[in-house]
Amino acid sequence: NHALLELYQISGRPDKVSQSLVDSEKAFWSIMRSEAQKTILLFRAAVDLSALHVKHEQYDSSNMMFEEIQSQVVDVFGIDDGLTISVLISIGVVYQKLGRWVDAQPRFEQALAASMTGNGLESIMTQELEDALENRCYVKLGSQPQQSTSATGKNRSQCLGHHFGCCDTGRLLSTFERSNEDE
Repeated sequence: NHALLELYQISGRPDKVSQSLVDSEKAFWSIMRSEAQKTILLFRAAVDLSALHVKHEQYDSSNMMFEEIQSQVVDVFGIDDGLTISVLISIGVVYQKLGRWVDAQPRFEQALAASMTGNGLESIMTQELEDALENRCYVKLGSQPQQSTSATGKNRSQCLGHHFGCCDTGRLLSTFERSNEDE
């Protein structure tokens, strides 16, 4: 749905964009309401899709979609897990980029509270979020992926590539692309 929406937008088909937004929202709710296990990849795709709704000024639908993502990411990963914090920041950044600080601020506040609990007051992540709220602009300062502890007590990196033995997410995507070319 995301790719189709972008294709219609690029090709200048506003009638198709409108219908694609409606269809993508239906698909979103169908997936999010399903009993299927939710993964960080799904949540990131859902944030990207919801961002398109914001971009096309579909604020009611995007707000409801973002609230659902926030609720489910907390249910899946925990309130102060690094992945939860990362998703909250991603939502905040979507709104920030579109000049909607009033919508970004609560996401950064929730991420800050989670980071203070999960990472401590002196962590780079906590400092970045404090600065974001003070300056009304989130800027990533740290170059190392943040570590967090999951509910099982295991360390977990926010970098998706790390989970798959790659140095970063970019290398992970390159690996996937090469494996698809080989097939």
